[in-house]
Amino acid sequence: MVAWDWNLATGTVHRSEQAAEILGLESGTADDFLGLIHSEDRDRVDAAFAAAKRGEGDLREEFRVVLATGQTRWVSAVARLRIDPETHHPHLAGVCRDLTDRKQAELQIQASEQRFRQMANTAPVVIWVTDVSGYCTFINEHWARLVGQSVEQALGFGWLERIHPEDRELAKSQFVAATERKSDLQLEYRFLDHANNYRWAIAAGRPRFNRDGTFDAYIGCVVDITEHRLLEERLRQSQKMEAFGQLAGGVAHDFNNLLTIITGNSESLAEQFPSDDARLEFVREICAAGQRAASLTQQLLAFSRQTILASKVLDLNTVVSDIERMLRRLIGEDIRLRLRQEPNLRLIKLDPGQCEQILMNLIVNARDAMPRGGEVEIETSNVSLDERRAASHPEAIAGDYVRLTVRDTGCGMTPEVRARLFEPYFTTKAVGKGTGLGMAVVHGIVKQNGGYIDVSSEPGAGAVIQLHFPAVEGTAAAPKNEASGKPAPGSESLLLVEDEDAVRRLLLRILEQQGYQVLVASNGREALALLAEHREPIELLVTDVVMPELGGPELAHVLCPRYPEMKVLFLSGHTDDAMVRHGLVQDEVAFLQKPFSPLALVRKVREVLDATD
Repeated sequence: MVAWDWNLATGTVHRSEQAAEILGLESGTADDFLGLIHSEDRDRVDAAFAAAKRGEGDLREEFRVVLATGQTRWVSAVARLRIDPETHHPHLAGVCRDLTDRKQAELQIQASEQRFRQMANTAPVVIWVTDVSGYCTFINEHWARLVGQSVEQALGFGWLERIHPEDRELAKSQFVAATERKSDLQLEYRFLDHANNYRWAIAAGRPRFNRDGTFDAYIGCVVDITEHRLLEERLRQSQKMEAFGQLAGGVAHDFNNLLTIITGNSESLAEQFPSDDARLEFVREICAAGQRAASLTQQLLAFSRQTILASKVLDLNTVVSDIERMLRRLIGEDIRLRLRQEPNLRLIKLDPGQCEQILMNLIVNARDAMPRGGEVEIETSNVSLDERRAASHPEAIAGDYVRLTVRDTGCGMTPEVRARLFEPYFTTKAVGKGTGLGMAVVHGIVKQNGGYIDVSSEPGAGAVIQLHFPAVEGTAAAPKNEASGKPAPGSESLLLVEDEDAVRRLLLRILEQQGYQVLVASNGREALALLAEHREPIELLVTDVVMPELGGPELAHVLCPRYPEMKVLFLSGHTDDAMVRHGLVQDEVAFLQKPFSPLALVRKVREVLDATD
């Protein structure tokens, strides 16, 4: 410390001997000292000295001095004006202290704090400190990005106020418990973001205590896990739907065999009655019930993505235009239907029947959402997804797509309904008004064909359903004209292989009534043994796909080299077979899905026999 006395009347300065050590001054005038003051501090210090000399208060300043050696040091000057009682001269007497070490420590602390704030503010998580009352004393800038509230607004703010009311008490109790246990804390809760939407967060914190053990503050961080929760929910939903699909596929084989027997025999029986026979009405009711059950089974399998596809290259505009008249009849006169079709639409590969089923399901849902009328729009368009956009949708991959959009002006959906939209048997319709399978079927078909779905809807604001199908190259298939009436009788030799007794008897009767010469076996091994004694050519193998001992595909693999001219028609009510697992489609092999009618069977047999290789 340097003590000094400045006689303002004579200009002389007396300094203690520490002046040489601290300031490098052994003697000299006041100007010598003032000349050492750093240029950036000089005006401020000169003004303070002037005020002190005028008696306007004590001098108290901290500033830098530059020594003759070039070294910069921090000093503090404290002085007071006094009047010498003998000479009556004014004196400015005071002391100077070397603050260099303290200032360097303060600068290091400031630099450290700045580095901490920079790291904290660039962190993708909220970092916070609260006092004993739970009010925020520090929070980083990520808070503003997350909730739209500035750091200044957050300070002194109670964090509990932004937590969902249902989670508030649990969060508070866990904080209190962690404080009492002096342990770390981790909990999940919902909080209100800048758009007034609740998001999920995980908070981790640690209570801080004073040396005497009293609770002082809470330090922690908050991570937004909303997207993670959504992905978890999608995974659970996917697993649930997959389990349901496996269940549907597991019962489909037996169920389809039963329906083949019911519908086949009832339709055959109906042909035996005169048109005026009263009993015919009962038989037709059995036929209709079987057809409805078959349709329900097909919807279940479409939902579970386990149907055999008859995929074709399609122009979606053509499909929409062809079905437009039917859709207008579905929606009624009080709903306006608009089409908006992109002229140069890319092509897609899809089963035409499934494509029509998708449109009908979506239109029926839109109609039911507008009981007092409204408008529904069907739009087709080309879209392309780059890697960034594809990454935002868990079911999409980058590439070109054809988008089918159905918009309605109906009642819209709540977030809870949207979350369950594709669940099987979930419906908001009254009992008897819907099966709850419509949107599950749409989801299953789109997924099976490599596409994905976007849904946007708010209560009272209608709904927008967007289906995306991968675009393909090629030529659109020409519309297929279904044959009318029963085909002409045949005389070819057929080998029928079916392991279900009742189904085998039904198929044998239908084919023999059509004029075919039929050999019958209950499985592949039996068929091979039968053919060992048969020397005549076989023109068509009609075989079930999944059978004990030797399945249909394996049997065909053995027989085709023996009978080069033989054609093959596969039948199946099973969905968990090699054809499904390997992605075989109907345009690659002749295939007839159970249940089918007698007419469908004889038409398919004739079609396969008449087809050119």
